[in-house]
Amino acid sequence: MVVSIVLERNPELEFQDKVDLDKLVKEAFHEFQKDESRLKEVEKQDDMTSFYNTPPLGKRGTCSYLTKVVMNLLLEGEVKPSNDDPCLVS
Repeated sequence: MVVSIVLERNPELEFQDKVDLDKLVKEAFHEFQKDESRLKEVEKQDDMTSFYNTPPLGKRGTCSYLTKVVMNLLLEGEVKPSNDDPCLVS
């Protein structure tokens, strides 16, 4: 759902390769762990239960971590101009 919303709202962005959703979730979990260890001084663990039990919405929700990872992945690729863009400069 996160990937779909990001792509709908940013039609100029597209993935350059196949998307490994397992990798996206693991990277989002890694970002979650970084915040948890910084804010709560909790050691990093392999157990993803706390990540999955986090409310989906909000500043530190699962959707925010997934969105961050998706945007980083999309922005690493090249942006292709769209012919449908109403703000074209000629």
